[in-house]
Amino acid sequence: MTHNIKEIRVKDNLIVEAVFFCGVVKDFDVSLLFEKYPEYKVLKEDNTLWQNAELLPQGSGVYINDEMDLTAEEIWKYGKTVGKVPVEPNTPAQTPSSVMWRKQVNNAFSVVNISFLC
Repeated sequence: MTHNIKEIRVKDNLIVEAVFFCGVVKDFDVSLLFEKYPEYKVLKEDNTLWQNAELLPQGSGVYINDEMDLTAEEIWKYGKTVGKVPVEPNTPAQTPSSVMWRKQVNNAFSVVNISFLC
């Protein structure tokens, strides 16, 4: 199962808060990457680069620049769960990991949305 991010908020202390489509909220401390990936240390000195981080299409991760990003799975696995927000019920295709299919009812088709929750 994949975990996709609905929205992010970058904090001044190099922590990204990610709200996943299933409602789970996680904080990920980017400074934990400094030892293994020294190129991320530039974020300590370049606050503008950090503040301009963006959510990747379909919530697959966080784009920092062409050399640095964070995957949604990395944030899910290593981030600290800090809360949960309500998931809007009956929202069609609310998550990229939703499965959409059509079923025939009385010679008409209707769309069925099955969301995989965290």
